[in-house]
Amino acid sequence: MHYLLEGSVRKSGTRIRVTIQLIDTAQGSHVWAERYDRELADMFAVQDEIVESILGTLCGFGGKLAELARLRAMRKGSANMEAYDYFLRGCKYQRLFDTTDVEFAKAREMFEKAIELDPDSPHAYLGLASFHIRMIIRELYYLRPNPLKEISELTRKALVLAGPSSTSHRALGFVCLHKRQFGQAKTHFERALELNPNDANLLADVADFSCYLGRAEEAIEILKKAMRLNPNYPDWYSWSLAFALFTARQYEETLRVLEKTLNPKSRRLLSVTYAQAGRMEQARAAGKEYLEVEPNFSIKRWAELEPYEIHDDFWHYVQGLRKAGLPE
Repeated sequence: MHYLLEGSVRKSGTRIRVTIQLIDTAQGSHVWAERYDRELADMFAVQDEIVESILGTLCGFGGKLAELARLRAMRKGSANMEAYDYFLRGCKYQRLFDTTDVEFAKAREMFEKAIELDPDSPHAYLGLASFHIRMIIRELYYLRPNPLKEISELTRKALVLAGPSSTSHRALGFVCLHKRQFGQAKTHFERALELNPNDANLLADVADFSCYLGRAEEAIEILKKAMRLNPNYPDWYSWSLAFALFTARQYEETLRVLEKTLNPKSRRLLSVTYAQAGRMEQARAAGKEYLEVEPNFSIKRWAELEPYEIHDDFWHYVQGLRKAGLPE
């Protein structure tokens, strides 16, 4: 056990103060502390809020535990430190929508270099698997001929090195989803959530999975929780929320979210949302803008790759594409 979390609770009138400390058990030192002052209206609600906040701070993407892992890597030696540095660079480069394709491809180079320097690093293998997942979501299929196979192989290498983890189950859930093995995907995503229920990125991925299974209202609530856990959430959370709102047929809410989300996939979703809302002139204009960015798009190719389980939701999107004038 690397770390111990301890704390205390003090009550004064209708307010409570919770003080939390994270202790490095090997060094015997405090490495993180936080204080939470809350109005004590509903004890259980306050407890849940504080627990979520703590876990989001410690375990979320770029959280305190990730930083401490980097420092442990530095203590293990220069080669390990350099490998972990490349891993972190890969994480930076693979921001989902707000990088160019060339910048995004650099993420693969960083993760492959990390594996070269430290072939026993499960983080590096899972980082590269995550790159292929994001590549599929960004529809950059030309970068690799069979990304689902690569995701599976990389994840299984990480499993051999470090055993099951939230990240490995998340990756396998994604693979099963895109193979349309919905039952197996559900099992993996549920196991990932059991292992790390407050990982905001995982929750956002689970929300997408829920949408493809026809549970859009559930996906909206999951995404709102992810945004609370990670207030500085990346652009793709907004796209996922817009996708869930569109799937739930909440067109005006979808448009409000998309106004703040600028990427090729949001332009496409913008066009189909306008179309299904009956705003045809705006739908065709947004569709035209999307084709200027993605001139090779076709409805047929898109339909082959989207892993919908619910046909009504699938046709709902297809009809929007056709109304917006996007090519077959």
